[in-house]
Amino acid sequence: MKISKFLKNISSPTKLYILNLLKNSPRSNSEIFEILEKKKIIQDRSTSYYALESLLKSDIIEKFYDQDQKKILYRLKLKSISLDLLQFSLKKEEL
Repeated sequence: MKISKFLKNISSPTKLYILNLLKNSPRSNSEIFEILEKKKIIQDRSTSYYALESLLKSDIIEKFYDQDQKKILYRLKLKSISLDLLQFSLKKEEL
């Protein structure tokens, strides 16, 4: 993925808030939407869905099916992301 596209993707306040929510535990789109709606960050469930899909495409989070809860959850996939300005490259460290 191009660095410019990656940085643009994570520069969204909504996406950053979602990443912050996922740092403690996996969550469903519904849970994320309810929290963001309560905080008046978003008003439409599709906004949280598209933000999650975008983060999935960037390989920052992953989606999985939780057998116990019987629903799809999202969790962080990466522990850290480093930007090397001399090499103009990204280094991703997985959890």
